[in-house]
Amino acid sequence: MTAHEHVALQLARAFPEQLQLAPLLAAKAFRAAVDEALQVMTADEIVIGVLTRGNLSGARNAYGVIIDRIKGLPEARRLAAQVIESDEERRRFARLGFAARRGEELARLVIDGRLFEDEAERQLTTEFDEEPVRETALDALRGRLQ
Repeated sequence: MTAHEHVALQLARAFPEQLQLAPLLAAKAFRAAVDEALQVMTADEIVIGVLTRGNLSGARNAYGVIIDRIKGLPEARRLAAQVIESDEERRRFARLGFAARRGEELARLVIDGRLFEDEAERQLTTEFDEEPVRETALDALRGRLQ
């Protein structure tokens, strides 16, 4: 069974009163939309993406609604990926900011004589296991102590 057939069959089963398998498979627009969506997702993800948008009650052209939903899936996937990347970038900057503040905090303790510099470096090395984050903390510590 091809991906087009799988998607069409699952959608025809999900909407038996509005869709028939043969006309859906015969529609060039359906095949083109599925081809585009398959570039970024699996056939099962296409089916799930269409089904999560709700039923087809009240739709005058159920086939057109289905095709439009499939056409929108690749862009939705790309936007979701951008959001995930933005969120990861935001968390990375938050970790770097925390490391810099921690390095400055320990530098103040060293300046006040409440901690030795080598102890502060050891503490930052054990506290931050990710290399760029650790280096940021150590740079902040050393920068304050100069």
